[in-house]
Amino acid sequence: MKTKVSLLLILSFFLISCANISNNSLPSWFIDQYDSSYSRENYICSVGSGSTKEEAGENAKIALSQIFNTSIKNSLVTFDNDTSSSMSSLGYIDTSVDDLVGVKIVNNYINKDGTYFVRVALNKKLAIDSITELITPTNSEIDSLINADYVSEFEHLQNLMRARTLAISIQKYFDQLSVLEGVRVTSPLLSIEDKMTSVKQNLSVNVIVETDDELVKTQIKKALETMLLDNGISIQTDGADLVVEYIYDLAPPKDNLYQCSFSLKVQLIENSNVLLSFDKNSRAIAISQDSSKLKATEKAAEIIMGELF
Repeated sequence: MKTKVSLLLILSFFLISCANISNNSLPSWFIDQYDSSYSRENYICSVGSGSTKEEAGENAKIALSQIFNTSIKNSLVTFDNDTSSSMSSLGYIDTSVDDLVGVKIVNNYINKDGTYFVRVALNKKLAIDSITELITPTNSEIDSLINADYVSEFEHLQNLMRARTLAISIQKYFDQLSVLEGVRVTSPLLSIEDKMTSVKQNLSVNVIVETDDELVKTQIKKALETMLLDNGISIQTDGADLVVEYIYDLAPPKDNLYQCSFSLKVQLIENSNVLLSFDKNSRAIAISQDSSKLKATEKAAEIIMGELF
C-alpha cells in the first residue's frame, strides 16, 4: 500500500512539474491576455499560435473577431429585452478579420520547437474614432436619401430602400461600436425599416398583366398580388398601375426536362408618370411542360418584386 501511495505522489508531482514547465515555457501575456500595459478597460486583446508569425497573428485576429461576434449577439439580446424592439430580427452581420479596425500585433514569441505565439490588441478609443470617421460619409448619404424631396410615395420608398442598402453595408461597424463602448449603439437601419413600413401602408397597386395565355396571366397576377400584400401594399384598381408584358417560349424537351424561357417588360405608372421601367429575360426548367410554365410565372413575379422592392 505504501508503495502505491508513493507512486501516486511521485506521479502527481511529475504531472504538476510538467504543467509548470509547460506554462513557464509560454509568455505571461499568452496565458492572461490583459496586463498593466494592455488593460481590459482600454483594450480588447486575444492571442494565437502558429508555425509562422503571420499564421499566429491571423489566428489571434480570428479569435478577436469571435470575441466581437459573441459580444454582438449578447448585446442584441440584451437590447431587445430592455427596449422591446425587434433589432435582432433584422439579424446581424458577422465581424470578420478584415472588418476589424485598428488591430495591432503587440507581442510575439517563438519557443524552442519553432512555434510562434502572438498577442494582438485593439485600442478601444482609437478604434471608436477610426470607425466613426469611416462611417460618417455613408451616414451623411443615408440622411440625404431619407430627407430627399419626392413626388410620390413610391419615389419616397425607393429612396428609403437605397438608404436601407447603405445602412446594411455599415451595420457591422455599429455592432463593433456597441462592443467597444459597452452600450448599444443603434444604426439607422431600424428607423429606416419603420419608415418603409409606414410608407408601404400608404401605397396601393393595380396589377395589369398583358399576355396571350389567360392561365399564365392569372398565375402572374395572383403571384404578384400575394407578394405585394405580404409586403404591406394594398391592391386597388385606382392605385398605381403595375403593367407587366409577359412573353414566353417553350423549348422541346431535353433529357426529360422542359424549359420555359420568358421576357418581361414592366412599368410602374402613377398619374401618367412612369415611376419605374425595366426589361428582364430569364427561364425555368422542370420535369413537365406545365410545371415549367408555372415555375416561370413564379420566377417572373419574384424578379418583378426584386426590382420594385
